[in-house]
Amino acid sequence: MGILLTFANSYTQAAPRVQVDLGLVDDQIEALWPALVTYQEDYRFDQGHYYQLLWSDGMTPVQPDDQAQENIYLYVPGLTGLPGVHKIDIYERSTGVGLVLEVEVGEWYRKVNFGPDVNRDQDWTLRATEVIT
Repeated sequence: MGILLTFANSYTQAAPRVQVDLGLVDDQIEALWPALVTYQEDYRFDQGHYYQLLWSDGMTPVQPDDQAQENIYLYVPGLTGLPGVHKIDIYERSTGVGLVLEVEVGEWYRKVNFGPDVNRDQDWTLRATEVIT
């Protein structure tokens, strides 16, 4: 019984939060942003759409040809220095086309938009964690 309670108790406590200086990550994003936008505009001119980047730890892209054709890290080296994981989503709406850089660091995430849907920008947000009771 005591072992079961100890085991159950370990699931009722939230995981410790990782300390991250989000201001430094913002500085990195700001520094790489001009190169990213330039690269994306050139890619769109050549390919007809922005470059979609998988999560830096891997996922299936909507535009799978992007991953085979280009290595964005060669053209936007600042991406490799970002902590955590990141991806670039692309969108096309009646208001226009755009892209969103999403960065996750620990329990925090941020979205930076380039395009007409300004509501896609999102400041640093603490990801909700589920506590089993």
